[in-house]
Parts: sequence; C-alpha cells; structure tokens
Amino acid sequence: MGLLGKFTMLRAETTPLDALDAEVARIEASRAAADVEALRLESLRPDVLLTGSNDELRQHDEAAGRCRREVEQALARLDALARERDAREHLDADQRDAAERQARHEAGVKAQAEERRLLRAYEPAAAKLADILRGIATARETIDRANADLPEGAKRLETAEPSNAVAAVPEQRFGLTEMWFAATGEPLGPSRPSGIAGAFKREVRGFGYGLPIPGTGRPGQPHQPFVSRIALPRSADIDDGFLWRGSETKPTPLTADELAILRFHGLRT
Repeated sequence: MGLLGKFTMLRAETTPLDALDAEVARIEASRAAADVEALRLESLRPDVLLTGSNDELRQHDEAAGRCRREVEQALARLDALARERDAREHLDADQRDAAERQARHEAGVKAQAEERRLLRAYEPAAAKLADILRGIATARETIDRANADLPEGAKRLETAEPSNAVAAVPEQRFGLTEMWFAATGEPLGPSRPSGIAGAFKREVRGFGYGLPIPGTGRPGQPHQPFVSRIALPRSADIDDGFLWRGSETKPTPLTADELAILRFHGLRT
C-alpha cells in the first residue's frame, strides 16, 4: 500500500486542530521512514549494478522510485495540511470571537435589566440617606453653636466624626544671622541677653535662619465635614435637582440670643 493509502483525507470545516496535528505527525513519521529507505537503497545501487541481474536492478530502482514518490507525496500532503490548519485556526478564532461577542451581549442584557432595577431602587434609598445626612449636619450645627458659647467650666463638645484637618508646615529657612551665645557655647537667641556675664555674639549659618526655602512649606487645611462633600442627585435625570448637596447646605438660622450676642460684640448690625 502506498503512503497516500495510509491516512485519510480531512476536511478543515469538520476536523478539530488536534486531529490535524495527529495527522501531520503520522505523515511526518511516514515521510521520515520513506526518506531513510530511499537513502539506503541509493547507497546499495552501486553493488546491485555490479553483482545484480537486470531484473534485480529494475526491481531495486522501482523500490527506490516508490520511496522517493512517497517522500514527495508526503511533503505535498504536509503542505496541504499546513494550509488546512491555518484555515481551521482562523475558523476557530472566528467562532471563539462570535461566542465571546454573544456572551458579552447576553451579559449586557442582564446588566441592562439590573441597571433598571437599581435605578428604580436608587431614589427611595437616596432619600433615606439624605435624611441621615441632614440629621448629621443639623447635629453638627447644634454642637458648633453650643461650643460658641459654653457655660462656665464646661468642656468643648467634640463631634463623632474624625478630624481630617491638615496641620500647616512652616517653610524652612537657610542663611546667615547673628546669634548670641553664653560663655559655655550654649545658643541664647538673636536678641542681646541681659544679666548673663560673658555672653558673646557670632554670625552663624544654617537652617532656621535667613530666607525661606521655596517649596518647603505647606498651608494648613481646616476640618471639612464629610456631609459637605456629598452630592445625591434626585434621580438619573441631570436636570432633576438634588436630594442632598452638602456644598450648598445653608447654616441653621441664628437664634435671637445668638444675634443679640453678635450685636453686643459689634459683629452684626
């Protein structure tokens, strides 16, 4: 049986890649065996020419020819399978892409339904949260008013919210300045000390003196309540207003007593 009778034809549209790879391996093994046999027969031909009959030489050449044809047929089939495999890979890639697109679309349809459900749930939930924020802001304003005019001996009231204030960092300075020192060498400051015998003045260089160094300082930031940083739209409609927007909350109006205190100190007319 010839080499072509040892494998079956495969169709790219129905054969998976692993079957194609197995077929390539079988054909490659057959090609290698035919190639080895052809080389062996080629090496024996001089002896057949010398010692063999005409029939033996003809049979020898026919066997060598079959081996060479099997090698050529195997190479042609391997080339065809390589093209077939490329086509299958592209087909599989297209099918995978189509399956992934379908899966993404199905996930999107589910997400669309979930989005609609959550948007319906948003407004009542946001309204409840706005009531909580309004209560926190009102409590904070009440605490601030109490701290503005504490009874004698009362301690300042602290809110439950952790402070997010940032302390200021002074600029560093470097340069020359005149410093006074005690006789022991202990620095006394830039002003002339009084009542210290043996004090002397010396020009010094270093940090803490002279001109400020740019970029070394940082201004402080006061505490900013978290309720002032929250905005809750009334709905998904951008023109529907807000249930709560802390940056626009108005302080609670001052009481008559608070107004009287401010007028007494000249802070309100």
